Amino acid sequence: MAAEVKPCLYVYGDYINSNAVAKVVKEDNVNKIPFEDRKKVYMNALITYGDRHQMIKCLEEMSECTKEICKILNGGENFDHLAEEIADATVTLEQMRLMFNINDRVCEYMDAKVQRLNDDLKKQFH
Repeated sequence: MAAEVKPCLYVYGDYINSNAVAKVVKEDNVNKIPFEDRKKVYMNALITYGDRHQMIKCLEEMSECTKEICKILNGGENFDHLAEEIADATVTLEQMRLMFNINDRVCEYMDAKVQRLNDDLKKQFH
């Protein structure tokens, strides 16, 4: 049985945006579909379409997300489309976490990488 995909770490604070420091605001928005219901859909997708198909779908969704980021870097401002592509990529990445039963390891790596980034930022700006 695949592992539950749990949020790993939510960090709210300052980030550098061009030459200005902007405040990231914690929003109370949460998914309207409970995780257990999403998990059932993910598992049904993996069973219905197969692991290989969903892996290919994940690659496609990450590519579309990358394309939208490139458009923004080139002067575009369709943040709603970027949000949609991030959601698509996230849904397929969550399926990968379930399929490979690696959620705990993903969380550990994310925590370590966020901590390292935070340490690097402290060194750079303090």
